[in-house]
Amino acid sequence: MAFSSHAGSSPVSTIAESVAGRSKSLRQLWFPLAIYALTRLFAVVVIAIAGRHQIAVTTDLPEYHVAVPTSAAPGYWTIVTNWDGQWYRDIATHGYPADLPRDGTGHVTPNAWAFFPLFPLLVRLLMWMTSLNFEFVGSAVSVALGAAAMVVLFRLVKDALGTMSAAAATVLT
Repeated sequence: MAFSSHAGSSPVSTIAESVAGRSKSLRQLWFPLAIYALTRLFAVVVIAIAGRHQIAVTTDLPEYHVAVPTSAAPGYWTIVTNWDGQWYRDIATHGYPADLPRDGTGHVTPNAWAFFPLFPLLVRLLMWMTSLNFEFVGSAVSVALGAAAMVVLFRLVKDALGTMSAAAATVLT
């Protein structure tokens, strides 16, 4: 005969204990998610203001990879997919190059192989499933993964060092 830790308790009390435990776990998520949401809101404001002063990004900038040229002050969605987003857009839409690109001296030039495949693969899959553009899907995946990372960070530090240390680590990160 197997013994249960809930021996003698009713199914209703067992369910209530389970719901209470889950409710406590969900309440512990509010802090890292709230901090993350505030920092993302701040980033949106800063990007929107700074974006008004962004110069046009054209293909004739040799030190900058340009998958899609942009006009001056191109708007929020274009700005958040610049920099490494240009590389991820290339990978998500065209894949990795078959051969490593090289310059005239044989040195490997900057290329998509410097970027891990999971993010662009996930973005490509979601773009295909939803028919949404890279700017939105790439940003949404990035924000969702960032939020998950904050929750994981908070929980790990909380378990090791306590709530105050977890809160400090979350805020500082």
